[in-house]
Amino acid sequence: RVHQTNDLAADRGAERDGEVLAVAEEEGDAAGAEAWGAEVGARAPADLRSYGLRCARASLLLFALFLLVWPAELLVRATGADLGLGGVLVVTGVRRFRRYRLFGNFWRPDWPRFRAIFAVGLPIACTYAMEVTVFSAAVFLMGLIGRAPLAAHSVAIQIAALAFMVPLSIGQAATVRAGIFHGRRDPAGLSRVGKVALALGLASAAFSSALMWLIPGPLVGLFVQPVTPENAEVFRLAVAFLGVAALFQLVDSLQAVGAGLLRGIQDTRIPMVFAALGYWAIGFALSWFLAFHAGLDGVGVWLGLAGGLAAMMANAKTADADAESRQSGWSDDDSVFGKAFVS
Repeated sequence: RVHQTNDLAADRGAERDGEVLAVAEEEGDAAGAEAWGAEVGARAPADLRSYGLRCARASLLLFALFLLVWPAELLVRATGADLGLGGVLVVTGVRRFRRYRLFGNFWRPDWPRFRAIFAVGLPIACTYAMEVTVFSAAVFLMGLIGRAPLAAHSVAIQIAALAFMVPLSIGQAATVRAGIFHGRRDPAGLSRVGKVALALGLASAAFSSALMWLIPGPLVGLFVQPVTPENAEVFRLAVAFLGVAALFQLVDSLQAVGAGLLRGIQDTRIPMVFAALGYWAIGFALSWFLAFHAGLDGVGVWLGLAGGLAAMMANAKTADADAESRQSGWSDDDSVFGKAFVS
């Protein structure tokens, strides 16, 4: 009975939401549409929790059905398919989520919005591609140097990547918060988000850098112990690599948070340009030179990556400058999504 009452209320809320949005779209009332978005957004956290629970239940049910009909080796490959299908079933079959109209008129392409999303998303994809590929290229460089440097690089990069998850998550949270204040045309809030996010990113990076600098041995010891001559060489090189990682962790965190802030204000081309220059034009070229021409071997590869990441730190300054420029005034052209919605 409780679920029926909630579903009935959700249906009424969905009807009211649809009426408000339809009136706003017909009259071209951007303020009315924004009010609708704010009201629905206020309910989003509770709806998101409910969606997660219901999606999990649907996915478990689908997984049990797949387990009965699919071989084990195919089931391993399909563990993500049941989660996605479960989510589709929830948003289309549960009344509470119909108000979001996620699949409403999906057969009618919304080309202006597609173009807007593509214009923002393509530079993000290119940025991630250049970041991933330069670190993959570093693995090949280590392989050219020797087996021990390659093994030590694998250990050090795992530790550095684990520490990087904290500033990366802060950058993603900053994207959301900056987007909210950008949509509100609130320059003071946008500036506050930028300062808080950069401070949190720098604090987390300082903590992880201190650990890598002060206790590299115990960290590397979680992966390999110097019990044999081969392991001792890997251990020594991994400790040396962590010393360099402790330095570039600071700049890497700042560029990640800065890129997240820029994405929040829908400025994704600047991070893409900085990624091309920092990761490849500077980072990879410097790694190659220091490793094979300066005689620094594996340490040279890491120093080159650190140099490229230091160049990427300019993203943070660009984000701060962009936030300050927004304080001078806002126009309807500031948001490609808003422009696509109005059209």
